[in-house]
Amino acid sequence: YLKRRRSISRRLIKAIPHTSANQQDLPHKLRSKCTAIKVLRSGAFGVVVSVDQRTGGRSASGAHCRQCALKMVHVKRQGRRFADKEMMMLEREAAMLSRINSPHVVKIYDSGSDSSVFWFLLELV
Repeated sequence: YLKRRRSISRRLIKAIPHTSANQQDLPHKLRSKCTAIKVLRSGAFGVVVSVDQRTGGRSASGAHCRQCALKMVHVKRQGRRFADKEMMMLEREAAMLSRINSPHVVKIYDSGSDSSVFWFLLELV
């Protein structure tokens, strides 16, 4: 009897804002770069989590960190992967956001996918 593994951060879907988040809620690629803080918003197909992203520079007090918003979009049905069309749409959205340089649009720092989650690492406003 094998226990079915839950998708990354799926437990946070429909979570109450300001609920604590932990490292296990982050995509594997980001666990070494970011520290999860709390849930900002959540809905039926995704969640936005506040994270501290460690940057390359160092200050007198240690490594530099910047607060970011991590937006994670889940596949509509648990246990499935994104269809090619859905993945292309999310990648196009990330590419378009990265080209916009305006004080009225949040900056995108990184994006990618991990199992059944597509994520955007965004400026926290």
